Amino acid sequence: MHIIDLAHAGRGIHEELVAYVADQAIVKQKGVNRIMKTALIIGGSSGMGLDVAKRLAARGVAVTITGREAGKLAKAASELKQAGGPKANTKVLDLYDRTQVDAYLTGKNSTQGGDR
Repeated sequence: MHIIDLAHAGRGIHEELVAYVADQAIVKQKGVNRIMKTALIIGGSSGMGLDVAKRLAARGVAVTITGREAGKLAKAASELKQAGGPKANTKVLDLYDRTQVDAYLTGKNSTQGGDR
């Protein structure tokens, strides 16, 4: 698993970072390149997170994006579908709210919606 903090990257290296992260979706198994099937992008409703999600979607990866604003997530999901993604899910999730994070990670449906 690769965890990369894109929030603190300079704008000048934006495209390089997006390309690098998207390339991590390609996994070499037994000498054959395989693309991951699903990806979870935290903060995927805008900026670099959305750009990475678009690139992955264009490669056929089913993407789930999280963010704090349902409206921005809905718009981003529409853009992901236009990018050719097989599936674009959204989840309203505030990483500063431990209860929401724990509920999401344990698979419990919280009352704060946003799932698509």
